[in-house]
Amino acid sequence: MNAKQKLHQAKLAKLTTLINQQFESGLPIREWCIQNNQSFHAYNYWKHLIKESMVDSVIPDIVPI
Repeated sequence: MNAKQKLHQAKLAKLTTLINQQFESGLPIREWCIQNNQSFHAYNYWKHLIKESMVDSVIPDIVPI
């Protein structure tokens, strides 16, 4: 794993922690974002990135035959 991949993994880990904190708070996403000085749109983008990375790690690329 090169430095760029390690940095990406570290960022995803941090974002996953934030998303877990929101979930565990029981607050609606907008309210949690306001209370934690986070952008609602950025939060949703992070969530999208994490979902994408999870799918990529579970489902291999389709290789044409």
